[in-house]
Amino acid sequence: LTTAVTTVHHPVSFFFRYGSNFTRKQRFAMRTAYFKQLPGEEQCQISFHLLLESLKIDKVFNFNRNLTEPIDSSLERIRANVEKELQKKNKRKKIKKPAQTTEESVQVAATTNTTNQSEQDVSVEVSLGTTVEKFSNITIADLLARFDGDASDLRLTVLGTDFAIAYNSPEVIAVKLPSSILADFYITPSRLELHFATRECSEYGWYRGKMPVSGNAQQIHWERVGNGELSYLVKKGDVGHHLKFCCTPKDATGRTGPMVEIVSPQPVQAGPGQCPFEVRHLFTQHKLKEGQFRVVSYNLLAELYSDSDYSRTVLFGYTPPYALEIDYRKQLFVKELLGYRADILCLQEVDTKVFSFDLVPIFRQKGLIGHYKAKRNVAEGVSKWMV
Repeated sequence: LTTAVTTVHHPVSFFFRYGSNFTRKQRFAMRTAYFKQLPGEEQCQISFHLLLESLKIDKVFNFNRNLTEPIDSSLERIRANVEKELQKKNKRKKIKKPAQTTEESVQVAATTNTTNQSEQDVSVEVSLGTTVEKFSNITIADLLARFDGDASDLRLTVLGTDFAIAYNSPEVIAVKLPSSILADFYITPSRLELHFATRECSEYGWYRGKMPVSGNAQQIHWERVGNGELSYLVKKGDVGHHLKFCCTPKDATGRTGPMVEIVSPQPVQAGPGQCPFEVRHLFTQHKLKEGQFRVVSYNLLAELYSDSDYSRTVLFGYTPPYALEIDYRKQLFVKELLGYRADILCLQEVDTKVFSFDLVPIFRQKGLIGHYKAKRNVAEGVSKWMV
């Protein structure tokens, strides 16, 4: 058969860091400061969400500091950035108001001056340490060495707000949904990269909702679908809905990181109708009996060979461009391969990312065990699956 080209416990409160409609959104635990240093890197990333309603501050702060930098310099940079944000908020408060009587103006002016004076007098103080000791005269590297032990009593304090320290917390660093989603076919994230977490331990959720007239995805009313798996079999009733994928990264010890969600850029579309392979499925409606086995050999046509001007105009000039895109094709060949109910699958021209992000989560869910061998210097290879 060939390809048919047709242990920091986060508080209850959370904060969503929103991007645009279809970019990923990260949910930070409130009052938690995240410190991250990847093996071999000379930088430490520090992130925390500072919410102070009285000072009109609601912002996520991110810093990249060198491991050799003194902690005092890092804290001073944090202090300067927070102070800058505070000053920025004060400037924005100068808003035009309706005309008032002289007496009213005097009263309002007095109140405003008192408030402004109060906010301007705020001293931005930042410290890091325990309840009995504030750290000073050490480097970032020295600080991280302390995290390797028990860091439960360490706190970052900003403007009187204490942040628990989460060091190398499980994290979703990249997630993306495919550009094509068809009803009656499987969907998985086309990209999902984790730090300090595993896909097997992490938690997932799928939701559907219709885009409101405003075109603002943040106003969509979401309804949970699926069964909490990394993959989801899209239903016919999902047509016209956008899908939302959520991932809460976890490691084998049960540590949990900030949840991330992303909304599909396009709504679910109806499938292409009956596919040629569905006729062939009439002959493979059941697994073979004991003592027999079925082998399927299949060429997936790697994206490397289908995504070029020559492929689109010469090799497959009779095929609409959308039907050559891997996000569209992979839905079809996954459904086709599963429908043959094979005991052994031998696959050629398998994209590395298709193996990792599509075949593994879906085929493992069906009880298949797979292996992959990439060719030299190219991102495609061969894959074998068996029950």
